[in-house]
Amino acid sequence: MEKGSGIEQLEGYIEKLLAGYNDLRAEVSRLETALKNSQSEVDRLKGELAELDGERGNVLERVNSLIAKIEVWENETHPEETQPAVVETHEATPAQVDQPQEQQDQQLEDYLDDQEPSAEEDENEGGVQGNLFADHFR
Repeated sequence: MEKGSGIEQLEGYIEKLLAGYNDLRAEVSRLETALKNSQSEVDRLKGELAELDGERGNVLERVNSLIAKIEVWENETHPEETQPAVVETHEATPAQVDQPQEQQDQQLEDYLDDQEPSAEEDENEGGVQGNLFADHFR
């Protein structure tokens, strides 16, 4: 009986090993399928990314072309506006610093009044949109 029970134990052990082996083979097969599906998804997404990059490049190219055309149009229609602005600095002299506050305020108001654009200048300073639509609203 001892031999019979030893063989039965061995048979049970081998059956467990074979069942575990079959389970592992099924798991490997499932994982390989998942890997193939994932790889297909990665390839699809890479293709989509390349397509979107191409579209983005085309859009960027078209936008840059439109901007260049607008700049050329602005230069042709208002060349004086495209010159860089000259910034004037006004430093106070010692005599101006010693002036009463009321006199300094009046000088500041006079200066600011001189700097305000006229209604016609306001209309011409609308930028690209102002230039594009100015003729339609006159």
